[in-house]
Amino acid sequence: MEEYRHKDFLHFLLTEFKENTGHNSSRIKLFNITHVQANGQAVNELTQDALADAELKEEVKHLKSMLEQETSQMADQSEHCVEQQAIQMAD
Repeated sequence: MEEYRHKDFLHFLLTEFKENTGHNSSRIKLFNITHVQANGQAVNELTQDALADAELKEEVKHLKSMLEQETSQMADQSEHCVEQQAIQMAD
């Protein structure tokens, strides 16, 4: 029963956030909104640690995505170079 109420409240908060801002919110952003005081300080040390871990995970995810894009671009460029060399050798 408690878990059901928690999910309803989470859904309510996410819906309110979208209605007020026009944007979807991630659970991390929502956690930040509900656990950080107006002065920018986390409500307690455990919360600060959780936020730091979440921010680090988001940064790693972002960097991994950038690396994958760079790798894909390099592979495309390499393939293009091989094709160009084959054309030049055929001429």
